[in-house]
Formats: sequence, C-alpha cells, structure tokens
Amino acid sequence: MGSLKSQVTYSLNALQAFGHSRRQALANGTATDKIFGIRTMQQYCELNVTFAEWCCDHFGTRRLADITTDMTAGFIADLQARGRSPATVAAYASAIKKLDVGLRAVGWRRRKAEPLVQDFHGRRADIVADPYTPDDAQRLIAALADADAQYGQVARLECASGLRVSEAVHVQARWIAADGSQIALTGPGTHTKGGRPRVAAVLPQHRPVVLALREQRLTNPDGHLFQNRQSLTGAVKRAASRLAVKLGIEVGDGTHSLRKLYANELYSHLLTTGGLSPEEARRAVTHALGHSRLDVLKAYLVENQSEEE
Repeated sequence: MGSLKSQVTYSLNALQAFGHSRRQALANGTATDKIFGIRTMQQYCELNVTFAEWCCDHFGTRRLADITTDMTAGFIADLQARGRSPATVAAYASAIKKLDVGLRAVGWRRRKAEPLVQDFHGRRADIVADPYTPDDAQRLIAALADADAQYGQVARLECASGLRVSEAVHVQARWIAADGSQIALTGPGTHTKGGRPRVAAVLPQHRPVVLALREQRLTNPDGHLFQNRQSLTGAVKRAASRLAVKLGIEVGDGTHSLRKLYANELYSHLLTTGGLSPEEARRAVTHALGHSRLDVLKAYLVENQSEEE
C-alpha cells in the first residue's frame, strides 16, 4: 500500500479538480468533494501526513484505512492540549475532513462510515501568538540537524531571517548580503507569497550562521543553499511537527513558530536599538515577514497582544 505519505497523496489526488470552477462547484453542491488549487493540495497533504504519522506514533497505524474517529478526536485533543491556536486546529480538522472524502473516493473507507471528524467547531478568528522560546527553538533545531543536516540548516535560516520554509529552501547564496545583514528576495525563483519581492533583515546575533551558509554555498554550481528542494519543504515541516512533540515543547507549532520567534526578536530590536516607535516597528516587522496587513501581527507578536490588553 506504500508509505503513509504516498497513501495520503493517492487519496487526496482522487479529489483533484485543478482548473475547474470552485464557484460553480459551490453552486451545485460538489465543492466538498474536490480540491481546486495546487497550493491547497500541498497544504492538505502536509497537514494530513502529520496527522497520519501521529496516528502511527500513538497507535501503530500503517494504513489510512485503519484510522478511526477516536484517533482523530485524540489528535485534535492533543493539538489543543499543546496550546495550538484555534485557527491551527481548525486547519487540521478541515484537512482531515477532506482526507475522509478522499479515502471514501478510493474505496479505503466505507461511504456510510461515520465521519472521521465529529463534534468539532473551530473558530478561525481566535488568533494566538505562539513563538518558541529561544531555548526551545535551539532544541528543535538541534534535533532537526540530528535527523538530517539540511533540516537543521533550513530551520536555522528560518529562525535567523523569518523566511517561510518554502522561501528558505530556495534561497540562493547571492541573495545574502556580504555582511550577512539581510537577504534580498527579488526576481524569479524566490517562492515568496504572491511573488512579492522583499528584504528580510538578519539581526547581528544570527549573522554568523547566515554568513556560514553563504560562504559554503557560493561555489555551488546552481548557487542554491540547499538541494532536493522539491521535497525538502514538506519534509522539514513534518519533521519539525513530530520532533516538537517528542521534545515536549508545549508552546509553538512546527516551523512557523520559528518565524514567530524571529518576529518578536526583530520587533524588540527595532524598539530598543533601532529607536522606532511601536507603530513603525510593527510596520517594519510586517514587511520583513512578507505581509501587507498590520493585523496579522496578532498571530506573531506577544508584545503586540499585551499592549492591546
């Protein structure tokens, strides 16, 4: 039957409807049976692989067909017990619902079987800033490096620069400033959201790590910091989610909380050393993260929340 990852991919591919109209599907009531976007498919795959691996770790599950509603309830309860934000829990629940549809479509789950997700009502508006502590971030990065050298390097780069994992994986050495103070994401191949260019500042304490990566990779024929880029993004995300649980890290969520730690460190630096006002600092952090709306910082800045309260 293949690995859990291949089973997830096979099940969700049965729902693929790239190029079709989601609006029309909503109108005729078939939207829940389809996946219309490539990025949506990738996200559903990543979330469900994490879910399937959790079932394997806790129940020894090797086949998606053996997953039960009790396992799903246990997974969601575990996410909530570890302090995951309601939006994150809701995203997992939505992905598992779509997996349930795919399992039925390929015949691995009876069509009349009870839904895998039951009695869950998420609230995506409730946003919680959950950055790792610096100590937890370093423990996670060390564990990732032990699992795979590239995993650890990607995580270190994300923590140092606030890049998304997909952005960090595709960084080229020439984009890093000669003094390690910034990474300029411009031109093709950056994998930024919406293709928007930006400059990510690197704080002084992290520059040696970034410079080391730059110097090591300048001689690479393709100029990239990392290899096997097509599969590396998902692999790092899955490994981080699993290792955070094994390390007993209670606050934080996968690789994204490394980005949140960066946001808080940059915000504090801009206020204390940079001499910016809170409003100016928030705007600078927003741009460094690749966002355009200040309100997204509610999911990043612990200081931002305390000030509002």
